[in-house]
Amino acid sequence: MTKPTTYTALVLAGSREKDDPIATSYAGGIKLKTFVPVGGVPMLVRVLKNVLASPYIGRVIVCLPNPSSLDTIAELSHYIAEKKLLSIPTEATPVLSVLSAIEMIKDPLPLLVTTGDHPLLTPPMINYFIEHLPEQADFVVALAAASLITQHYPKAIRTFYKFMDDGYSGCNLFALLHPNAANVGQYWLKMEKHRKKPWQLIKQIGPMVLLKFLRGKIDLPTALSIISKKTNADIRHVLMPFAEAAIDIDKPEDLILVEQILANQQQVLN
Repeated sequence: MTKPTTYTALVLAGSREKDDPIATSYAGGIKLKTFVPVGGVPMLVRVLKNVLASPYIGRVIVCLPNPSSLDTIAELSHYIAEKKLLSIPTEATPVLSVLSAIEMIKDPLPLLVTTGDHPLLTPPMINYFIEHLPEQADFVVALAAASLITQHYPKAIRTFYKFMDDGYSGCNLFALLHPNAANVGQYWLKMEKHRKKPWQLIKQIGPMVLLKFLRGKIDLPTALSIISKKTNADIRHVLMPFAEAAIDIDKPEDLILVEQILANQQQVLN
């Protein structure tokens, strides 16, 4: 366990697609997905309020295509006035946005990174992740086991990375703890550069490693250890006990599911 400290949070709230299916399907004429209401509240507002509610978070930086658009949200004005909430422009890709933010922000580390399309993210999830960060790690990723997700949401369509013991889904939650963490971003950029050149990808990953992964003959810690050596950064993971931590909004079906989950949670509270 790491000692409690104060983290800067970076929330990526841009769009990877010019015509995002969530934004275009919404009747209100909203151009950016993260501004679409979920349960009556813009999903970005939900994310920001929940991130700011964690006692471990000292300030939040939001990456937006138009940073001044944050000033139009009245619910966030007091956070902005107190300088707990700032905005910076997005870059061409999420990874570039993170690397740019590290250069732009004063004293950026330790840095918690999440996304603005994750309205089910809660303070307990953030707290659990931070409280279970492995010591000495440079870069940490939050994962949820496929068995947990399918147990609670059998109809949810998620992308699972299959390993020897289980499949895992990302939770859009990362921690960059030391300067070497930026190496992971640089490695990812190299992988993106070769995404249309399969043999170059295989060369970067290693043919035997790739073969073992495709055959489900490698476990998660070993896979992370291999990437750690390639990036010269200690990469670890935190296994999250919350199925909802792995459910963000990428597709219209995700929006329906998240609305249902939020409605059920509200019903329990009432």
